[in-house]
Amino acid sequence: MKSSITLFPLKWFLFFLFICGGSTLPAREKKITLRALVACDLISENIRQGSAADLTRMKRNLAAIAKQLGVAHKITVLRNGSLSVSRVKKWISSLQEKSNDIVFFYYSGHGGRTGSSQGPWPFIVCPRREINKQAKVFMGKAIYNQIVKKKPRLGIIMFDSCNNRIQKKNPE
Repeated sequence: MKSSITLFPLKWFLFFLFICGGSTLPAREKKITLRALVACDLISENIRQGSAADLTRMKRNLAAIAKQLGVAHKITVLRNGSLSVSRVKKWISSLQEKSNDIVFFYYSGHGGRTGSSQGPWPFIVCPRREINKQAKVFMGKAIYNQIVKKKPRLGIIMFDSCNNRIQKKNPE
């Protein structure tokens, strides 16, 4: 089943951001910080290479965007064993409410939806290296809701994962 959400390539998104943001922000806006979380699954063998490339490109592109906008940037990277539900929650909770910052969340890894999932958001999977430990999931909708509650100047949330329906119990 095809999703009704249309996605466009990252290069067009970055082009749009540059055009809308102008070359730099006014001097009074210099206290803005681009706060980014880049979370990538580098454990799962079938997506490791693609996620590693995504991580490299995303860090480079975020730094270039911040430079183009004339704002500071702070990029947090979660990968391998550091990618966990609790660390994602901790990063989101560290954001200041009603801040003038740009908040960017990016996830590259496994995801999906269950039959009872509502809305366009997939769940994301935080893999585990240990064989006896089960992977943990985090609902994309929860990430969206928590970032929106913080009321950033601009919030961008991107999932580079599957978003197809699976036939399992809802992971919520």
